[in-house]
Amino acid sequence: MCDKYPYGYIDRAKNDIFSRGLTLPNEENKKGYCSPEETIRRLGFTKTDEALVQRTLVTVYQAFVALELLGTGEGCVSRDFKHTSGDHMDLARKITLANPLIRLWYDPPEEYIYSLVDIVRKNSNTGINQVSTQASSAELSSAATARVRKDFMDAFSSHRHLACLALKAVLGQFWSKSNSTWLSSTRQRYATEESQWDELRQQSSDQDFKQDGDVIGYEGCWLPTYSEAREMSLDDIVGLAETRVHDIYSRRREIQERQEEENARLQRLQREAETISRPMTKRAKRLGQRNEAAKRRRQRLRESLSAQTGGDDDGSLSNDNGIDDDGQSVSDAQQAGAAEL
Repeated sequence: MCDKYPYGYIDRAKNDIFSRGLTLPNEENKKGYCSPEETIRRLGFTKTDEALVQRTLVTVYQAFVALELLGTGEGCVSRDFKHTSGDHMDLARKITLANPLIRLWYDPPEEYIYSLVDIVRKNSNTGINQVSTQASSAELSSAATARVRKDFMDAFSSHRHLACLALKAVLGQFWSKSNSTWLSSTRQRYATEESQWDELRQQSSDQDFKQDGDVIGYEGCWLPTYSEAREMSLDDIVGLAETRVHDIYSRRREIQERQEEENARLQRLQREAETISRPMTKRAKRLGQRNEAAKRRRQRLRESLSAQTGGDDDGSLSNDNGIDDDGQSVSDAQQAGAAEL
């Protein structure tokens, strides 16, 4: 799917291929199960943003279940995800877009859409000579301008449609996971709307948003109690969820900004340390050069003295004047060399 996207031709199986591509287990997965976390990793976000996206979508799923509990009149959530309300799915999408990062993923800039247009034209087999999207509208004929605009809207609609399918796939994975845990038939056999709400509210707790006076087990909950929720409209629940999503994003931005400031501070300290140590480094280099020069001088003196040695068995040295080392004086050069050795 990644290799062929975006398609340049009509394919009725595209939506099914795309959705299954997000939910099929990996080949190395022996259990044959694709977790919601794995599906989120396939949405195209960077690894540094995956944690933020996951926390956001968990909150969106909790809001979606809350809307199902309060807005269907059934008294409990449906067992099958395909029977959930389309209106509640639209509200869940609205909550998701409260995160600016996901909103940019859902509604990318025009430059990205135009890049999709170029790929679609390259992959298409229509045989029509297309006009480059880089040309300005003033340079194009009215027909070509309309064609460019139509291609742009098609690419934009296709991208948004697939983004909606991706969000639906994530919520479906969370739904399947819940049905095998706290929403399983065994645990919910005698459940009521209030008991399901209470368990959902407990799952909405977050230690990062803990406040004084919170009940143990419900620290940092964004969902109200069941009695309070019964007095609220669905829009009120959506507003609470949007606030939590925005708070999650703001908290992440604050942590990221503090980390960037700390990294900048460490880099500044490192540059200052390098500035201070740079003269010492030059001095050490000069000292090393002097030591090397002294070693070379000593080596030359050794070679000179060795050449001047008469080869006597008693090891006496001789100079150019033939004066022995047994009590006689040596030249000033040899004295200096002997002293340095």
